[in-house]
Amino acid sequence: MAQSERSSVAWTPGSGSLVPHKDAPGTDVFLINGGVFIVRSDLGCYLRTEDLKTGTGIEIRRLHPACRGGDHYLSDMKDPHNIYIIKGDSYRVVKDLSTDDGATVGELHPNCRGGDHYMTYGSNFSIIFLERGVMRCVLDLSTDEQGHDTPLKPDRCKGLYYFGFSLFQCHIEVDEKWGAQCYLFIDIASVKFVFSIHPDVLNFFPGGLALTQGASTSS
Repeated sequence: MAQSERSSVAWTPGSGSLVPHKDAPGTDVFLINGGVFIVRSDLGCYLRTEDLKTGTGIEIRRLHPACRGGDHYLSDMKDPHNIYIIKGDSYRVVKDLSTDDGATVGELHPNCRGGDHYMTYGSNFSIIFLERGVMRCVLDLSTDEQGHDTPLKPDRCKGLYYFGFSLFQCHIEVDEKWGAQCYLFIDIASVKFVFSIHPDVLNFFPGGLALTQGASTSS
């Protein structure tokens, strides 16, 4: 479907909700090379779209067997990029989730273990610890280089999924009135932008079909 057709589709939020990352480990969002990736390790595949808001250019690809079963998926901003797959206290770095190209492995520094969410923005890795209410920023997940904690305001702890978007920190949450929304923060406190996620993209998330089509529909 063309972008103009896709973006003109009218819809209203259903009565369901997205399944949060804590209940769907291995589901994650990250950005590389102008595309947004949504990983569903439980399904053994991932979705790529050019834009969360318009849902243009959607394609779904299989995960390489070695790239399945991760707890968290994220990427860095390097060129060429690296994709990180965190499983327990270890991580795997690859160039492509479909081929496992360029794979290396490493161990998380003790201060970088047990995070609820992992993301990158700029040159930093950020780890969200919801129970402690802090975000830990480091330059290297294995060494904890330049590691420091920043307290999170309560509204920054409401995200179902967290990811980096260039120089922004982002999270997805479901608003009762407006449905699934993506919030972009330019710093630790201030919301810079907010936008809705296209239904065709939303449907790929656990619980997405229930949210877009009604609670009687499961994904």
